[in-house]
Amino acid sequence: MNDSLYQSLNQALGSLTWPLGICAFITFMIILERLALLIYELSKNNKALTQLTFSFEVATEAYILQSIDKLKLSQSLGAKGARLLLTYRHEEQATRENIVSLWLSQQQNQRKAGLKLLQLIAAIAPLMGLLGTVLGLIDMFGQLAQSQGPITPSQLSAGLGLAMNTTAAGLIIALPAIISAHLFNLWAEKSCDKTAYTLNQINLWLNGVPNIMHLDMQTQLTERKPSKNHSSQNTLTDSPLFSHDHSKRQQSVKV
Repeated sequence: MNDSLYQSLNQALGSLTWPLGICAFITFMIILERLALLIYELSKNNKALTQLTFSFEVATEAYILQSIDKLKLSQSLGAKGARLLLTYRHEEQATRENIVSLWLSQQQNQRKAGLKLLQLIAAIAPLMGLLGTVLGLIDMFGQLAQSQGPITPSQLSAGLGLAMNTTAAGLIIALPAIISAHLFNLWAEKSCDKTAYTLNQINLWLNGVPNIMHLDMQTQLTERKPSKNHSSQNTLTDSPLFSHDHSKRQQSVKV
């Protein structure tokens, strides 16, 4: 069965059977491996990180240690980054940022592994198909030159078949390769950007800055409810969310 399949492929693709076959095999294996990694990442439980970023209680040592223990139960990208950031909580802010930036860069490179090879195959496969087209036409014209009688369709079928088959095979390999490379690259960037945003929130929280998202939500709720007296406004102003300096709240953290 394998011999008959190889013979049919060799007859259809000619001398480009092995190059196109190798490209197709590498493309299939990379797509399968990246897809398995994507499914594995999506299946991870991220409940501990969600609870941490939703509550953001006072950053006491006991609460941080409790959060680290909860994050150990999750193997998601965000949980790993949060655990790393909380582990180096006693370091200076710049040091924490450098550590997490290097870690995020490493994680992004791991998620983009093999994508450049996919892009290379997507560029090479159509060129191989074009080469097969040229070789098929050369073979067809060679047979026509040796023919002494009238030209028959059978004399054209072999060369034209090789030309069309190699072109189609190159495009069939290139299309899933380029589409998968772009989609997996987009997934890698989006997942790392989302993790960086979460780690920025945690880093601000470690510096004493309140949860910005909850601050915005409370501001919107306050604006919707008209104040009945001046004392209620003073109560909101004296709450812990507003107890920090304005300059510190405006501080931007790049992770």
